[in-house]
Amino acid sequence: MSLLKKIITHKINFMIFIYVALVITLLSSLIGYFGKYHWFLDLFAHFKMQYFILTLCFLTILIVAFFLRKRKKKNSKALIIFTILTCFTLLINFLEIFPLYVAPPSSASDNSAKKIIKLMHFNINTANNNYNQIENYILANNPDIVLLEEVNSSCLLALKQLEKKYPFKITYPQEDNFGIAMFSKFKMTSANLLYYGSRKIPYIRAEYLINGKNISIFGVHTLPPIGANLSKERNEMLAYLAKKIDSSQSTIILGDLNISPFSYYFKKLLKDGNLTNSQCGFGLQTSWPAKLFLLRIPIDHCLISNDIQIIDRKIGSNIGSDHNSLIISLKF
Repeated sequence: MSLLKKIITHKINFMIFIYVALVITLLSSLIGYFGKYHWFLDLFAHFKMQYFILTLCFLTILIVAFFLRKRKKKNSKALIIFTILTCFTLLINFLEIFPLYVAPPSSASDNSAKKIIKLMHFNINTANNNYNQIENYILANNPDIVLLEEVNSSCLLALKQLEKKYPFKITYPQEDNFGIAMFSKFKMTSANLLYYGSRKIPYIRAEYLINGKNISIFGVHTLPPIGANLSKERNEMLAYLAKKIDSSQSTIILGDLNISPFSYYFKKLLKDGNLTNSQCGFGLQTSWPAKLFLLRIPIDHCLISNDIQIIDRKIGSNIGSDHNSLIISLKF
């Protein structure tokens, strides 16, 4: 008899655990929508896929439990209520994820005379010294323009082969995780290393004339949202970039923006800058943290003006970094 009580108690405790976990997941899903009011709330916005997968698991358990109780003719009111809550949680997360799998309409005509260029972005991690592998990886993928972040002096000295293939460059090595470098096969009509804010966060603005079209590429690495001050500066930098976009040019913002597509501030950047997220039509494509697949979120981005057509987008290797690389093909 005592064994039977333990089994019943165990089952009850398990369902209570599921109910509590579901409520936490629902609250976490909702809290992210209030990110503009507090930096900590914004952190909850980034894990929409994780919430979605968790909720699918909960729904499966609840459906099985419902049919087991129905067969035994037990009261299933609590199960019905929590199943409804589960479906609601699934829906709000699905509505955030689904647009990333839908290709946006493009104003760029499908014209054979258009030029296709291949971009690569890679936050290599300052502590990562696998320089030979990184160099071989870049050369094997053969992008036209490469943006590297978290580069230091040792890294740039080791990547000598890149200079042969990419004669045009702008570099700013640092030891503080904010070194940045852009290598290009195409000549830049202007190349500027600029700084944002009191911390003088470096970013690159390079302009090109490709296939008769003026193109402005921003290479950006924002501050991580660790605490109120850094989050505020990241958000302000994103707003600043939106104001710097010249609507008369084709624009690309490339880099580690330390924000996911689900954040209020990311959506505001797209709206204010009249930009398109290159993820749309290619899915979630998570990039960080590279070695923790279940926790990975997309924070490495390529944002483009609406006159640019996205041909291909994929997440590449990490080669010792905490980020995966990002490779994009665009048509002008």
